[in-house]
Amino acid sequence: MQVTDTTTEPELACPIAPVVDIVFSRWTTPIL
Repeated sequence: MQVTDTTTEPELACPIAPVVDIVFSRWTTPIL
C-alpha cells in the first residue's frame, strides 16, 4: 500500500487519510 496523496489534499481526496496515518503510526511502532 503506497500512500502518495501528499501532492493533492488527502483530507479532501480521502477523509480517512489522517485516521489511516494514525493507525499506521500505531501499527508500525510496535513492529519496529
